[in-house]
Amino acid sequence: MAACFYRNELLCFVANKYGNSPNESVKSVILNFYTPTEISGAKELIFKAVNELNLTVDWVPRQVNRRRSEDKPRLEIDDIYAVFDAFDEHVQLNILPEFVAKDLERLPPFRTDELDLCMAVRRISALESKVSSIVSNCVEMVSANVKANFSANDFPKFNNTSANSAQNMSMITAVNTMSEIDTGNKTLSDIQISEPDIHHDHATSACWSEGTANVNASDFTLVTNKRRVKPKTPPRVTVLKGTKTGTSNEASSSSVRGVPRRLTAYVGRLDRDTTEEDLSQFLKSSGIADPVCKKLKSKEGIVYRTAAFFVSCSSEWKHIFHNEDTWPAGCELRDWVWHDKR
Repeated sequence: MAACFYRNELLCFVANKYGNSPNESVKSVILNFYTPTEISGAKELIFKAVNELNLTVDWVPRQVNRRRSEDKPRLEIDDIYAVFDAFDEHVQLNILPEFVAKDLERLPPFRTDELDLCMAVRRISALESKVSSIVSNCVEMVSANVKANFSANDFPKFNNTSANSAQNMSMITAVNTMSEIDTGNKTLSDIQISEPDIHHDHATSACWSEGTANVNASDFTLVTNKRRVKPKTPPRVTVLKGTKTGTSNEASSSSVRGVPRRLTAYVGRLDRDTTEEDLSQFLKSSGIADPVCKKLKSKEGIVYRTAAFFVSCSSEWKHIFHNEDTWPAGCELRDWVWHDKR
């Protein structure tokens, strides 16, 4: 029999339901009823109680510190059940301490009707908090965009005196009329309203105040910011056909013949004193009959310790050209990249 008691409502609930109810059902109830803080506290308490037993066995589960994630409460519940499962497999449940509950309100109901209602309330509360945060973020984003797109400098300044209230209302009506114009697929941020140049001297201010009474929608000009679209270059289509089958007479009788593409490659990391004639003679001795070698020149002010070449040959020597044994050790060979100069 256990020698001491520990107060924990979650562990008390698990100890009483273990072996009497399906484990998955009990885990689901714990996950939806208790908070992550309560689950973590229960896990630390049960491992503390096991350590105080001073058992010299190797089947006791090891305490694992879980990282903060959405699955942390579910994994910690599995760790709690792992302790009960280990003691149950070795018929040692009776040596575990007794877990008691003081606050009966923290014991979840296990009846189906009460459990469904409790889970529904908790899910609704969590959903409300998420929706509230999303709405607040959306409101902040919209307000920031409105302030950025419609600043105080985008509209003429109005006087707040009662004498100019009629003119101010006519100006606002004109602006509202312009907002009802069909702008197609353009957004408000793509449309700017041009206004006449306003000087702050008294004579011009008086003329502007008198002119606002007869403002029409046609007095404003819509300026659309059009983005320049770069014309697309049509793709270049290359048709490659295989070798024509048949006798040599049939091939020679045709007046239209294809020219196979030559193999081109970049050859680098050769000795700096290597010349084009040396490399060409080396390839001819390897079995390539028509090599073309051009030594690449470095830019002004740049000195390399190795030499690089542009090498080309017929496609019929492909098996020799791409063979590693053909080239000297340490040499670098890769396909030549052609760039469109347009």
